[in-house]
Amino acid sequence: VFPTVFVWAAIPIGGWLPVFFAVFFPRELLSRQFHTTYEIEAFACIEYRQRRDSFLTLGDHFWNSIMVNPATIKFSVARHDAAGPVIDLLPFYKVFSDQPLPDNSNNSHSDDKGSYDIPTKPSLLSDLDSYPREHWIALAHVAGTHHSFRKELSHTLTDLSPSWWLELSIRRIGNEVYEDDKLLLEEEYDSNGCQSLTNQEVVDACLLRGLPVTVSYDEMRQCLTNHLSMIRQLNTSLKKSNIEAKSLNSLHDDKGEEGYKLFVLHLPALRWHLREKGLIQKES
Repeated sequence: VFPTVFVWAAIPIGGWLPVFFAVFFPRELLSRQFHTTYEIEAFACIEYRQRRDSFLTLGDHFWNSIMVNPATIKFSVARHDAAGPVIDLLPFYKVFSDQPLPDNSNNSHSDDKGSYDIPTKPSLLSDLDSYPREHWIALAHVAGTHHSFRKELSHTLTDLSPSWWLELSIRRIGNEVYEDDKLLLEEEYDSNGCQSLTNQEVVDACLLRGLPVTVSYDEMRQCLTNHLSMIRQLNTSLKKSNIEAKSLNSLHDDKGEEGYKLFVLHLPALRWHLREKGLIQKES
């Protein structure tokens, strides 16, 4: 008799538990199609703030890894947006590229995005396997490997995740950014300030890249446009430098792809680090 009564009492309660948890934890337990537009954008803001909390940590890991004190570099940048300074990416990208820049480039560049030099060896961060675990964890936090969970749980899960899982997650997210950058550049969305994208598409694109989603739609479009503009300029610089098969549209080898994906995952943290550390000198 007791087992029968127990099953009769337990099943109804157990049957309602998923509904109960879904109501109180919609971000963690419900997939996107069950969220309202308001919830999608609210959850995006929460996720961005969680990821942004690790931007400075990842920025510190970057500079420590290449053994350079950023305070010794004279950054000069003409434009800024909510994500940080709009910079020339080539001096940063050389650290992630498996092929060094030509000697005649002198590893420094000057254009409408400012001029500066990063005095370090190339290829230092081109291979994810060479990163210390602390760097992996910071990169995973910034990329949002457990983005659907609250900050404390998200960080705990990431900190406890095995290295192989972090590697898979980081590579997957890097590939998503890589493919989306290619698509948006091929369609030339940056030429019209991303005005042809819907508000929801802009939110999704910014969140994927670690760009601010806590600002107005116009500011988000500006951030996304500047990101695409910097990536396009990077490709142009690589082609001018005669670095074969290193532009975004022709990254065929695995090492080249990995370096680029690691670079774009670091990019939001690098820009934010420059902004928050007060390392940028505005051009007049």
